[in-house]
Amino acid sequence: MKCVQGRHRERFGARYFLDQVVSRPGAPCRGPGNSGAALNRAETGIASPEFLLRGGSRRPGKTRSARKGKAMIQKLSVKQVLSILSATPEQALFDWKRDLNLDEGEKKSELIKDIAAIANATVAGPGFVFYGVDPRLPDPVVGMSKNYDDATLQQIVEGKVEPRVDFLYYDDLHQNGKRIGVLHVPPSAKRPHIIARDVGKLREGQVLVRCGSSTRGVTPNELMAMYYSKTNPQFILLVKWIEQQVRSQVTGRSEMQDQLDYMKFLIRQAEVTSGLPPGSLGSR
Repeated sequence: MKCVQGRHRERFGARYFLDQVVSRPGAPCRGPGNSGAALNRAETGIASPEFLLRGGSRRPGKTRSARKGKAMIQKLSVKQVLSILSATPEQALFDWKRDLNLDEGEKKSELIKDIAAIANATVAGPGFVFYGVDPRLPDPVVGMSKNYDDATLQQIVEGKVEPRVDFLYYDDLHQNGKRIGVLHVPPSAKRPHIIARDVGKLREGQVLVRCGSSTRGVTPNELMAMYYSKTNPQFILLVKWIEQQVRSQVTGRSEMQDQLDYMKFLIRQAEVTSGLPPGSLGSR
């Protein structure tokens, strides 16, 4: 019975299922099985934002931090922003804008769209939107016309995206007297994030994702990958529950076979004791 269970765990265990049956995370917009993971440096030749944050090494650098609920979201320095800006083109986990103006309704819906789309593309590393910058210029810092606090952006997004997206906004970075804003979206394990109500051009039920330098709706394969992915904790729990159920069935069948074998043994003993031919009482 131990051998049977051992083979079962080796072949049908949750780890085997997740590794062999579920598609492994790949780069965004790569087709079926894509889970929207960060672009890999080896695949693109471009250092990802999280790689640059570590200074090109495996060890994270020293950064300022801000308390966000129970989690710590690391703040960037001006040097780190400029490093990402100069080395990383627009991609799924990085975007830039010359300014941030939330006085108009369309600008608010654009903010919601950016946050939801980046959250749906973040798995392996954080996503960023930098404001008050233009990497096409010799001096990429152009500054912001207005400043906002994190609470203002949180209020704008609240109730517009489900599940809720964790993010942090700050614009207390300065270069030559010009202000830089940073929208920081950490890796999300709650994808897909769905537009919860109509806002501007956004429509309830939309599932948006960053793809390169653009934002679009997810494909059926991308949506499946978000639900059935090793990054989805609910799916992992489901796989473990299925494994437990299958294992209990295997154990139950083994125990039942043991009981049948023991009953046949007792019948055979009765046949021998009574001097009856083998099988006359059903021992075969």
